Amino acid sequence: MKTEVLLRSIGKINDELIADAESEANTKRKPGWAKFGTMAACLALVLCTGIATHAIRSNATAGTFTMDVNPSVEYTIAKSGAVKSIRSLNSDAENALSDVALGKQSVETALTRTVAAYEACGYMENGEATVLISFDSRLDANAELKASLSAEIQQALEQTDAVGTLVFHSELTENAEAAKIAEEFHVSLGRADWIFTAANKTGLPTDEVARMSLDELLKFQEVSGISSVCVSKFISLEEAKKIALKDAKLDELTQKIVFTREELSRNQGKPCYLLEFYTGTNQYFYQIDAKSGSIIYAGKYITLSEAKKIALDDAGCEDKVSFTEETLVSGGIKTPYYRLVFADAKTQWTYRIDAVLGTVLEKQQKEIVTTDFISLEEAKEIALKDAGLNEATQKIVFTREELSRNFRQALLHPGVLHREEAVFLQGGRQERQHHRGLPLHSSGGREENRTGRRRGQCEGGLHDRGAGCRRHQVTLLLLRL
Repeated sequence: MKTEVLLRSIGKINDELIADAESEANTKRKPGWAKFGTMAACLALVLCTGIATHAIRSNATAGTFTMDVNPSVEYTIAKSGAVKSIRSLNSDAENALSDVALGKQSVETALTRTVAAYEACGYMENGEATVLISFDSRLDANAELKASLSAEIQQALEQTDAVGTLVFHSELTENAEAAKIAEEFHVSLGRADWIFTAANKTGLPTDEVARMSLDELLKFQEVSGISSVCVSKFISLEEAKKIALKDAKLDELTQKIVFTREELSRNQGKPCYLLEFYTGTNQYFYQIDAKSGSIIYAGKYITLSEAKKIALDDAGCEDKVSFTEETLVSGGIKTPYYRLVFADAKTQWTYRIDAVLGTVLEKQQKEIVTTDFISLEEAKEIALKDAGLNEATQKIVFTREELSRNFRQALLHPGVLHREEAVFLQGGRQERQHHRGLPLHSSGGREENRTGRRRGQCEGGLHDRGAGCRRHQVTLLLLRL
């Protein structure tokens, strides 16, 4: 009996009961997965909040610095070191930077664009601008960020090749007088502090001192020995010359040294002094790094006069010669040389003389076809007559009397073989006239020679005007007889 009851009970465990049991088990497992999903969402929220907080803190203002040239501009710096925004302190800066995007840029980009705009407006010329950088008290207190900014500022301004002197000024103490000057004259606190110091040292009115250039104000700061001023600039020209002369083993006190070139060059991206000078025996060329004073290039050559003597001796010239080319070729070649072209009445020579050793590298010579010329005096008379000048009544000074042989022109203009030039002064402007002994042809009411060039026009297309004296440059082309 009991067995039957048990079997009947077991038989009631059908599929429905099994499905209900599985459903209950699944229901019990769900809270674990839901808990895990909630934790992941919370973690993501924390990460996003952290990232957002970091971004906000990085973009928070760390302080400001100003750049004074003549225009004055203030840069607001984020804690990340980038430029958040800028503020023009005067109308010069506002006009120059009105269309320039400077906010949300790196310091290097912002300064490069600022300098380019100043150069376009003529505020920074010749690569000799003095720039004053002033940090506010907040940046002064952040030594790490200030050092990083100083290095970035210096590098950016050096790359522009527009700055000769860079000065950093720190706002170490609050100065109510400087703040008042800055507001009144629309300059940075750094420049205002310089104005205040210079006014106290000179006793001049503040408004007069405020009109001084940065270079003038800087002199007072250096003299006063203010510790907050740090200057970074090129070595002077005199220092560069001393370096070159020392390397050449020359002494200005005991030797006659003539400098023919003294130039600060920035064309190659590396500022350097280009120096050329000569003594009685040699000619020198130096490139001196304008920042470090190191020697980039040094060349020692024989003089031009020595090279000409070598060529003439080798040619065996006894008659008077005229040189038509005297060129030193030295840039970027292994063997610098002088190229000399000269001629007497019968022969033309072309020489290449080693500029270092003085040896003959190459020479050519060719005979000149002889012909009969009018005399120099006849050529001068023709020139003066055509210019409407009279030596008897006017003071005329000839500065050039040269017989020139232009064979190419003889080929271009049949019948014309030689050219003679006479340059003379008659109290006014310089002119050059071309006379070939040929009729001048009328063209449009203007007299022109056979090359179509108007009389009175220089070969180079220029007329040099001087004060109080007239200069006529006359070119005479003589006909082949």
